[in-house]
Amino acid sequence: MIEMTEDTNVFSEHMNDLGVEEYCEFMHNVYEEAAIISGWATNPRSAVPWKDVPESNKMTMRVAVGKTYDKFFDDYRAHE
Repeated sequence: MIEMTEDTNVFSEHMNDLGVEEYCEFMHNVYEEAAIISGWATNPRSAVPWKDVPESNKMTMRVAVGKTYDKFFDDYRAHE
């Protein structure tokens, strides 16, 4: 379980360096496409291009992607 804390915004400081923002946009697009293929609708407020997604939704995606990046990058480095 991801704990949302005051440190949650730490990812925003390094977004461009890590490419996390681009990954968030990619994941957003994949998620929306998967929903269409699966025949269900996502939240209309966030079923828009990434640039138009509400900031609160973007922050949630940034945290999820940042945590995923940290987990898999750390695992990858541990096996080098």
